[in-house]
Amino acid sequence: MSLYQDRIFPRLLAWTSAAFDEDRTALMAEAVGRVLELGVGTGANLGFYPPEVTDVVGMDPHEAVLDHALEAARRLERERPGGLPYRVRIQRGDAQQMPYDDASFDTVVAFLTLCSVPDPLAAARESHRVLRPGGRLLVLEHVHAPPGSWLRGLQHVAGPVWTRLAGGCHLDRDTASVLSAAGFDARPLERYRDQLYFPLTAERIRGVLHKPV
Repeated sequence: MSLYQDRIFPRLLAWTSAAFDEDRTALMAEAVGRVLELGVGTGANLGFYPPEVTDVVGMDPHEAVLDHALEAARRLERERPGGLPYRVRIQRGDAQQMPYDDASFDTVVAFLTLCSVPDPLAAARESHRVLRPGGRLLVLEHVHAPPGSWLRGLQHVAGPVWTRLAGGCHLDRDTASVLSAAGFDARPLERYRDQLYFPLTAERIRGVLHKPV
């Protein structure tokens, strides 16, 4: 790996993550039971889970960020009176081919992750597989802008450079359709534009989807 990927990118990721704390507060409150984070990154979500969560498995394919996630978990354990109310396990793993049994999680979290997975449909299908019937998929992802819009054109032009600099992140994915193709009913997802953050990633979807019982 390069110096940029090993040292600089994880720090940039941690720095930009703070802009999403309000979204984390609202979305992670919906988590219950045993939780799988598809891309734990630097561990930014770990401090936001409610008491209804018993275990968090944080998975990421990038070795460079896992040390940051481990340190985040240890820091939270030290700083909170009585420690974290849930167990945390951080491990390297591929969302496209997960090493977990069918129906083994109550909640799966896709928080700014499916934009970077090489095959998002494979990751979405794996998420569906490892969720128990009735389980929850918590989603916040940036997506492509509407066809014909100036932002869609800008995403198209900037996309190749962005993908190289942002750890494989793609600006122009239709993630709601991907989730539908994987077996989730994507209609509850809210589509909105965040006017306060970087324009290229301003088009978002968020919500809680359920695996059919």
